[in-house]
Amino acid sequence: MATVKGGCLCGSTKYECSSEPVVSAVCHCKDCQKHSGSAFGLYVGVPKNSLTTTGESLKTFEGQGGSGKYFHRTFCGDCGSSLYAAIEAAPDLLFIHAGTLDDATWVQPEVQAWSGNQLPCASINGDVTKFEGNLPSA
Repeated sequence: MATVKGGCLCGSTKYECSSEPVVSAVCHCKDCQKHSGSAFGLYVGVPKNSLTTTGESLKTFEGQGGSGKYFHRTFCGDCGSSLYAAIEAAPDLLFIHAGTLDDATWVQPEVQAWSGNQLPCASINGDVTKFEGNLPSA
């Protein structure tokens, strides 16, 4: 089992997951590009009820994505590190920002969402399934 635990940059917030990741995904949507300040977001999807967080500085930003569905991005209120997101399109999952994992060396994207927004410089190695919009619901 991959160890899914990590935290924010300043160390005031930590998280740990009691279950296996369901999916590793890249998202090329404009919201993830702006949110990450990069060409895409890299996420590990886990069952929502399996994630435990510690720390008192968590804050949440709610927005509406390009699909019209809502998302809730949770971040550290002290240092601003993005930790995970809940999206209406996948209500049973939380998408952990892979960069916040204590060890992300095992993360290998399996799928790409919003590939129509993929920047030319953002090539992903390997045979990774692409979706033009959100990942399909299970």
